[in-house]
Amino acid sequence: MAVEKPEDYIKFITGKAINFIDTPMDTRRENRQKAKATKEPWLTRWFGIGGLGVMQWIKSSSRDQTSEERPELPDLPDLPVKMT
Repeated sequence: MAVEKPEDYIKFITGKAINFIDTPMDTRRENRQKAKATKEPWLTRWFGIGGLGVMQWIKSSSRDQTSEERPELPDLPDLPVKMT
């Protein structure tokens, strides 16, 4: 918000304060809880999608170490490839 005059800024702040005071405490509490519920996790906010990838990689590596050895999948036959 570009403020050209201090009076406009004072009006803006006063309006915000009055709006805050006029809303009931229950409504403010509900709004705060809704905002917290829709807030994305701190890992995503700080590191983006890369942080989630690293977290999943760490979880999968720790899960592989603690789980039983997985059976190997059978080899699939090679399919002929047509070059046109």
